[in-house]
Amino acid sequence: IGRYDIIVLRLHSSISIDGELFLFTGELYNEFDYLGLRVLGVVGIGDLREEGKKFFALSARFWVDRIGDRLANSIIVLMGCDGSRDSVFIDKLVEKGVLAYIAWNGPVTIEHSDTAILLFLRKLLYENIDVCSAVVETMGEVGADPYYGGKLECFTRG
Repeated sequence: IGRYDIIVLRLHSSISIDGELFLFTGELYNEFDYLGLRVLGVVGIGDLREEGKKFFALSARFWVDRIGDRLANSIIVLMGCDGSRDSVFIDKLVEKGVLAYIAWNGPVTIEHSDTAILLFLRKLLYENIDVCSAVVETMGEVGADPYYGGKLECFTRG
């Protein structure tokens, strides 16, 4: 990853039992691959119970540790569930110089996330509304996820 103004991560994500955010990959889980990384807690299992599928999932903290220097002055948008529930991860983003981090505070359907994030990006990019105000306006228009109740949140430096 080079340096980007805005990075949108449209993927599944989940909080582990110990409160760590994991980002799902597109690779189906099997018991043989990434053994060393699994032992270290860097790679886990992303379980999509509704679909009956399991995927490898990458620790978001590990991700930011590995590429964090390239995230400086970027806006990161995570469209998956529970993205704002890992305060250690958010602190790491801020330490690496991320301008803003936008994420859901709980579960969210992909349909609601798509609608909200497209509206947020329109407000940010075309209406020139500052990042956190764009989140507030977006939530005022689309509201919390009607099925799960997740709400979009904004975190900035300072």
